[in-house]
Amino acid sequence: YKPSNISELCAFVAAIRPGFKSMYKIFESRSPFSYGVRAFDDLIQTEEMPNSFILYQEQEMAALHYAGIPMADCYTAVKNIAKKRKEKVLAYEEKFKNGLIHTMVVDEHRSQEDAEAMANQLWTIITDAASYSFNSSHSYSVALDSLYEAWLKSHHPLEFYEVALNIYEKKGNKDKMNALKEEAENYFAIQFLPLRYGQDNRTLHAGDDGKSIVNSIASIKGFSKGFGGVLY
Repeated sequence: YKPSNISELCAFVAAIRPGFKSMYKIFESRSPFSYGVRAFDDLIQTEEMPNSFILYQEQEMAALHYAGIPMADCYTAVKNIAKKRKEKVLAYEEKFKNGLIHTMVVDEHRSQEDAEAMANQLWTIITDAASYSFNSSHSYSVALDSLYEAWLKSHHPLEFYEVALNIYEKKGNKDKMNALKEEAENYFAIQFLPLRYGQDNRTLHAGDDGKSIVNSIASIKGFSKGFGGVLY
């Protein structure tokens, strides 16, 4: 996808959530997409993202409101999406489809067939979103974190991996640690020194040579951080 600005990166963060799965391939290929209904497309599109992708909870709320659902109920529906209360979101299906079809036929002068097709397509997206989707501020925050970490990784890789690995070691996520170590070795030629007598293995830390990381004793399955202190 290769985002070229913060809006596109923000959109990508939202697009890889389960709530957008039915539209992701179109998004990723950068294919133009709209519903061909000016009033609705104008609700969704922006200058930076000139497509009618419903990526964020706020856009889902706008779609519900366009179908005639009162804004207070739209807000409640989006809160239920955020809390993953899927069954409460699905309860709006009939009201949403009937309201959207009515708006399309009466206000936009579209055929019944077109209106039903759009209602079904939009409801699929909203149903998927009930599995959880991001709001725009959350996507923006994650996008900024991605940029900050990408800069740190490219300019200060040793320090980046030292900190990241310690975080995941504290969480006990060995799979993530192994993936980070493989990445550090393959892309930044960082070496992970084998455990040796006399090393300080109480924590995972950067080596004195500026190109290696010393493993902690806790990285070995069954060994605790406290045991590293005893050995040292």
